[in-house]
Amino acid sequence: MTSINPTAPPAFHLLAKPRGAVCNLACTYCFYLSKEKLYPGSAFRMTDQMLETYISRLIEAHRAPEVTIAWQGGEPMLMGLDFFRRSVEYQEKYRRPGMTILNTIQTNGTLINDQWAAFFREHNFLVGISIDGPPQRHDAFRRDKQGRPTFDRVLQGLEIILWRSPAFCGMTWESASSSSSPLSSAGLEAGRSAISPSPPDSTAAF
Repeated sequence: MTSINPTAPPAFHLLAKPRGAVCNLACTYCFYLSKEKLYPGSAFRMTDQMLETYISRLIEAHRAPEVTIAWQGGEPMLMGLDFFRRSVEYQEKYRRPGMTILNTIQTNGTLINDQWAAFFREHNFLVGISIDGPPQRHDAFRRDKQGRPTFDRVLQGLEIILWRSPAFCGMTWESASSSSSPLSSAGLEAGRSAISPSPPDSTAAF
């Protein structure tokens, strides 16, 4: 067991980026994509050993009854579902009696399918989805590595998340073109209005 500094705060917040700056999108305003160049030859992938060490020490360092484990990127879902299943297993292994653990993940939403959404719901993940408004605004900045628009894929992922009903929030980037309109009409409300009450087609391509 690591010695804990008694003057350290009882709780704190860290962002884990298990794939570093690696992402399946190439958003024009992203300041983080270029960070890949700082580590030439890196696989940009958290190993299982590092995952267990990170989870165990993060939990050990908290003297508060609640620990938030936050996943970001890049695109953290590129780690694959098994990585996050192991993360939850390690959380249960090292969680102290009476301790509550909350997982949060910030994603671009393009990789969400039924399996991911069911996992998020089962383990009470708070899911943050990045969406910059209706298609003409979102797709002006948030395109994939091939230059293709992503709004429809993000909305499809959001639709699945809403159907599965885990907790979720939205993140949007305010630009000169979007600041002239209220966020509620430019962002998530635009997505909500397009969602049908029937289950999404789980066989759709992502």
